[in-house]
Amino acid sequence: MIKKILIYLALLSSLHADSLKIISYNVLYGFNHGKSIEVASQWLKEQEADFVALQEVKGFSADKFAELAKTWGHDYSYFYNRKPGMPLAFSSRFPITEVEELHQGVKRGFLKLKCHGYSFMVVHMTSQRLTAREQELTYMSSQIKDLLKKDEGLIVLGDFNSFSHLDLDRLSELDDLLKEMRQNPKKKANLNKGHFDVSIMSSFDELGLVDLCHEKLFGKEAIKGSFPSTLLEKIPNREVQEKHLRRIDFVLSDQKTAKKLLKADIPKGGALETISDHYPVIIEITDN
Repeated sequence: MIKKILIYLALLSSLHADSLKIISYNVLYGFNHGKSIEVASQWLKEQEADFVALQEVKGFSADKFAELAKTWGHDYSYFYNRKPGMPLAFSSRFPITEVEELHQGVKRGFLKLKCHGYSFMVVHMTSQRLTAREQELTYMSSQIKDLLKKDEGLIVLGDFNSFSHLDLDRLSELDDLLKEMRQNPKKKANLNKGHFDVSIMSSFDELGLVDLCHEKLFGKEAIKGSFPSTLLEKIPNREVQEKHLRRIDFVLSDQKTAKKLLKADIPKGGALETISDHYPVIIEITDN
C-alpha cells in the first residue's frame, strides 16, 4: 500500500514538473491596502505557481517584495516602482534576466523581462480614459511586434482595464453598468461613442496574441469576469455582482505558446473575496 502511495506521489510530482503555472493578479493597493498580506501570501503559497505577476503592489519596496515572494516559494523577483505609482512586481522559481522598465512617452510604464525561456510583459493600463490606453497600446505594440519576430515564447499579462471583443455576449447583459458609465463623467471617458470599447483588446488580437482564458473557458461560468469581487462596498452580494462582473484582466500569448495551454481559471470565493477587488487569472501550460 505504501509503495502504491509513493508511486502516486511521484507521478503527481512528474506531472507538475512537466507544466508551468502562471498567475496574474491585481492586488488592490498592496493586498487590500496592506490588510490581507498574510492571507494573500498563504493563498499564493498553496497555488505552487511558477510565475506570479502582480499589479498595484503599493506599500512595498524591492527588498520587502523579495522577502514576501519567498513565502510562496519564489527566490527570484523584480519590483518596478512606476511613476506616478501603482507598482508592478514579478516573481518566479526561475532566474529573471533582461529586465526593462518601459515608460517612454506613457503615463504608466510596463515591465518586460525574460524567465525560463519566455519573454513576459506585465501591464497595468490606465483606467481613467480610453485615449490614454490607446497611447499605451501604440507603445506596447511596437515592443510586442519585435518580440514576436524573435519567434520565442511571449506572455503579456495583467490588468488591461479594457473589455474584450470576445466577450460581447456577456457585455450585452451589463445594461446597468453601461448606464452607470454613461451617467458618470469620469467613467464616460472610458466608453467609445457611448458604448463599451473593445478596440484595445481587438488590437492585441490583431497583433497575433491569443487570449488564453477565453481559449479554455469559453462558455463556462468562470469566464464571466475578473472584476469586481465582493470586497467592494458597492458589491454587497452575488446578485449585484452579476450585474457588474466583467473581464478586464488577461493573459495573452503568442500562437505557439497557446498550443501548450493545459488549464485556465478565474477563481472566486473564499480568501479571494478579502484580498482584492479583482480576481486572479491562472494559466497552466506544458513545459517543453
